[in-house]
Amino acid sequence: MDLYNKLFELRNAAAHSYGAVPFELERKQAVVAQCFASLLLDGYVEKNVLS
Repeated sequence: MDLYNKLFELRNAAAHSYGAVPFELERKQAVVAQCFASLLLDGYVEKNVLS
């Protein structure tokens, strides 16, 4: 759960920075967080898609 929370925080910082990524947020961390968010959304859609 700690990894989930950390990645969620990084994802929010990257997604809501409007092009001004905070200095402490490294590009690699931002990419990992965005991939994590994509996996969550993909899983949600697959689980809840209507046929």
